[in-house]
Amino acid sequence: MDWREFGLLIRHLRFELAEAEMRKITQEDLDRRCGFPLGTVGRIERGDMRRLDQQHLVALANAFRLTQLERREFFLAANGVPTEEIYRYPGAPSPEEELKILLSNLGNFPYPAFIVDSYADLVVGHRGALALFGVTAELLTRARQYADVVPNLIYYIFRPDFHFESFFPEPGDWFRLAVANVQAFRRMSLRYRIRPYWDYLMHRFQNDDPRLWSNFRIFWLQAEMRRDWDGNANRRYRLRHPQWGPLDYIAVMSEEGTAHGPLYITIYVPQDDHTYQVFKQLDQAAEEERWVFLAPWPNKEQIIPKDFQRPRRRRI
Repeated sequence: MDWREFGLLIRHLRFELAEAEMRKITQEDLDRRCGFPLGTVGRIERGDMRRLDQQHLVALANAFRLTQLERREFFLAANGVPTEEIYRYPGAPSPEEELKILLSNLGNFPYPAFIVDSYADLVVGHRGALALFGVTAELLTRARQYADVVPNLIYYIFRPDFHFESFFPEPGDWFRLAVANVQAFRRMSLRYRIRPYWDYLMHRFQNDDPRLWSNFRIFWLQAEMRRDWDGNANRRYRLRHPQWGPLDYIAVMSEEGTAHGPLYITIYVPQDDHTYQVFKQLDQAAEEERWVFLAPWPNKEQIIPKDFQRPRRRRI
């Protein structure tokens, strides 16, 4: 991102930190925490300071308590290059062509999988994955319309009426899944939290269901605290499906750089024969319609209602 955008990101992260600590944190407060001369954070937030060395960046990342993989995104954001230009190159294919290439590379992959963008919006879902978690045709229609449902992975996990937590008989398994997914969300979204769609997504999280917002906030903070879980290492899940019984799989996430920004692919890899057979049945039931398109990508602005008012201070 350019220096002005990076300054806005610093301001946003300062507000996030203030909300986490439930107190006001001024630019001067952050200067003191980082050991900067007074006025440094103000210059950064205005986009006036364009030469941030390692000392500045590490001090800011520590002050914001960024998770392990958030730090990578933060340092990448500080290079002064607009986010979209990091991935774009002359003659780049259209977003539709990018998705077509990506799905072609996946081929006839037999396991449940889905592709999300930097907001964790479900761009493409394998029918096996959708069937596994009870995503009906009616729910797909509502999600595509953004009416009373947002096609977003985090939204789906934490909205109580989707009963996602009920799949996990052991509370510890549910807790680890929730933390791992929010950690991934924090990393993916970091460079995009100053965009209008982020504000709209947080608005939907807050207003569609108060319990959704409460659950999300709890695990947002847990994701920061359990930084030793950050990454793919703790993504083995054991759940008890009401139809398919006990399932044991690892959710492996990979990042695909495209000319229109990153996409993230999650694939469920079975860890026992029963799970493998269930995934095989789900894949066979999909027949020719293996992949379902949901959230638009990369243009998110078309989703935001014209009467939506962005908040003066962005919230988490």
